[in-house]
Amino acid sequence: MFTGGAFLTTPIDERKVFCPETFSEMQQEFARAAEEFALNEILPRKKEIEKHDQQLNMQLIRSCGELGLLGVDVPETYGGLSMDKVTAALVAEKITYGQSESFMVSFSVQTGIGMLPIVYFGNETQRERFLPKLVSGEWLTAYALTEPGSGSDALS
Repeated sequence: MFTGGAFLTTPIDERKVFCPETFSEMQQEFARAAEEFALNEILPRKKEIEKHDQQLNMQLIRSCGELGLLGVDVPETYGGLSMDKVTAALVAEKITYGQSESFMVSFSVQTGIGMLPIVYFGNETQRERFLPKLVSGEWLTAYALTEPGSGSDALS
């Protein structure tokens, strides 16, 4: 166990250091695709998205599905790509380059709390029924919070 600044003086196996230079070519390709999408599709429409243009948001989520960005870590059996969490995290990071908090919440809802409970805890019938349509963006997920005035604003 490291204490204080011991990590500075204790030798570390370089192969265990997590850095972009160690990402596989496939991981880098997905990161580039997500970054291009964010810069070319989200960023130029940021003002529209932040005004809560629901149709535009739905269109962008569907476009993410068409590019394979929604099902990065969902099993292939259900329409996903069966990639690792590192790749999914890279995609999510690059989507933030669009600088739209509203879209990032929508993306995270679709790929996180909307899909992952079905992946991890759904039965086979639920996985077969819901995941392919969620991964493709054909179906969208949602969640509800209490009113923003009570401290539950998703964008705060």
